[in-house]
Amino acid sequence: MTRRASLVATLLALGLTACGTTPPTRYFSLAQAPPTGARPDAAGLVLRPPEVRWPAAFDRIEVARPTGGVEVTVDELARWSAAPGRLAASALTADLLARLPGAVIAPWPDPAPAAAVAVTVQVESLDERPAGYGFLAVVSVARGGAPPRRWTFQAEAEAGHDAQGEAQALSRLLGALADRIADDLAR
Repeated sequence: MTRRASLVATLLALGLTACGTTPPTRYFSLAQAPPTGARPDAAGLVLRPPEVRWPAAFDRIEVARPTGGVEVTVDELARWSAAPGRLAASALTADLLARLPGAVIAPWPDPAPAAAVAVTVQVESLDERPAGYGFLAVVSVARGGAPPRRWTFQAEAEAGHDAQGEAQALSRLLGALADRIADDLAR
């Protein structure tokens, strides 16, 4: 009887543990943000594909969120659909094209025309704010052979403090950055 009770208890325990499930992994991307206003036609403007460099703490496939101070939380069940810098470059490209009607992206890997505009963004920090996220970046815009103009960009976006909120906030922050770049190119 003891052996049979032990076998029944083991089978019952195995059956109960088989009922537990792990939540599914969720994948996130960044989306184009709507422009803040109409801009003049940019026909003839050629942009090189923008380069976006991400802080090392956040440059990972798992969604890493700032949680204040020097802490970062990594969500193992929330992942970016590609490397964060590549997602940001793709969203920034879409944002710039939406804000610069008539502009085109130089085909890759063909050499861009000499007058092409090169945009480089170095994201210096992403931090949690009470109502969302803050973003600090150094931007370089080089037009043709002219020396690049460099400036800093700082903004914040309201969002939830989870992976989906971070993706939404980053999409809006990149859209605001594209607004500023488009304004800079209009000068």
